[in-house]
Amino acid sequence: FIDGMDVLAVREGIRFCKEWCSAGNGPIYTEIKTYRYHGHSMSDPGITYRSRDEVTKVRQSRDPIENVKARLVKADFATDEELKEIEKEIRVEVQEALRRAKESSMPAPEELYTDIYTNGNKHPSGWHGRLATDYPYEIRMPDQAKTVFHGK
Repeated sequence: FIDGMDVLAVREGIRFCKEWCSAGNGPIYTEIKTYRYHGHSMSDPGITYRSRDEVTKVRQSRDPIENVKARLVKADFATDEELKEIEKEIRVEVQEALRRAKESSMPAPEELYTDIYTNGNKHPSGWHGRLATDYPYEIRMPDQAKTVFHGK
């Protein structure tokens, strides 16, 4: 379990996972728990199963962005003014990227498959209609014959 509301906990948890897998120990399951401030969709306001006060309290006490900013200031890595300037620069960068995206033409349909790790062929086992995969060498997949679903 990793506290997804704590930037440093996420960094350290993922560092552990990377080292574990890189050492040849096989895959590792990671649960990263976060708090969703909004509902699941437009039809879910997010306050039918929790109160506005709860959401506000979590945002005020556990917001990952606000907490990492406070840590940076407390450790004298940055001032509030420097962080505000960085936020302004990020907003400009995001607005520029949004403008370029809106002005761009739609990608070709073939691009739907770019950077997806499959060759489009069915998995040889036919297991649940899955596709065969072409994972990059750095992604080591588990041996399905030894998993809890397929092992004897």
